[in-house]
Amino acid sequence: MTEPHPPTTVEEISAVWLDRALRHSGILAVEVEAIEVTPLGPAAGFLGDLARVGVTYRSGSGPSTVIVKLPTTDPGGRRVGEMLRAWSREIAFYRDLAPQAPDVDVPLCFHHGGTPTAPQGRPAPWVLVLEDCHSDPIDVAVGATDGQAFGAVEALARFHAAWWQSSRTFDWMPGFDTTGVGGLQPAWLDAIPTFLRRYGHLIPDPTGTWLERFAPRLSAWSDRVALQPLTVVHADFRLDNLLFDGNRVTIIDWQTALRGPGAMDLTSFIATGLTADNRRRLESDLIDRYVLTLAGRGVVVDRT
Repeated sequence: MTEPHPPTTVEEISAVWLDRALRHSGILAVEVEAIEVTPLGPAAGFLGDLARVGVTYRSGSGPSTVIVKLPTTDPGGRRVGEMLRAWSREIAFYRDLAPQAPDVDVPLCFHHGGTPTAPQGRPAPWVLVLEDCHSDPIDVAVGATDGQAFGAVEALARFHAAWWQSSRTFDWMPGFDTTGVGGLQPAWLDAIPTFLRRYGHLIPDPTGTWLERFAPRLSAWSDRVALQPLTVVHADFRLDNLLFDGNRVTIIDWQTALRGPGAMDLTSFIATGLTADNRRRLESDLIDRYVLTLAGRGVVVDRT
């Protein structure tokens, strides 16, 4: 069956399209009869427009709801997504990586399709149909509970272990082992003046100067980092991108996946996912849990 052309907006999602998409992928042996589309608010995704789709089936058995993810139609978000190649990277993650890490919880992908690029100024014809994972309520401002923090770190270590110092590479994946971290340096140099003009008054005096001095040195720094053991990192590992269902932790939003040091994700979570008091109390234990989980999968880490 020919791959169906993806909808370009949430309003274009139809039962006919979803039926063709699911049958094209062949993961679910179903025929879709009707759907009910509930758009999710802007807070649900910066680079994507999302909808929860209720599904009834003419035949076969499938999930009662799925999440359909499209490129954002917001001009600012679209510019960032095109710069990062975010949509092609997420499609490639579900195509190439997710099936090869069975003990890591990521949403099931029922369909990925479309062309990750498009004429300038237009959203790319790109789509994901994903498992609608349950999530316990969480207040990002309050931070993770102790149990959630340890669960997140264990899930992260399991994923990192699957790709630790892997010799397998992918053309679509940037990383610290490519010049300028896969094009990140030009983006930094382009963005820093605007960032400092808008937000410089909110950051400590040395920070702005440090950013301006560091950006031209990013390539040399990344070359040194590339000498360390690398793995596939999420590169945006924070509470907003984690779903907690009891002891299960599902990692979502893989649009920034790249090859980098595992500590990149670990420090991101510890720095942003905990209150200051909890971070001081738990940091050492969380690092220990991460290292021990890696060790349990045959990865030895030198903490020095």
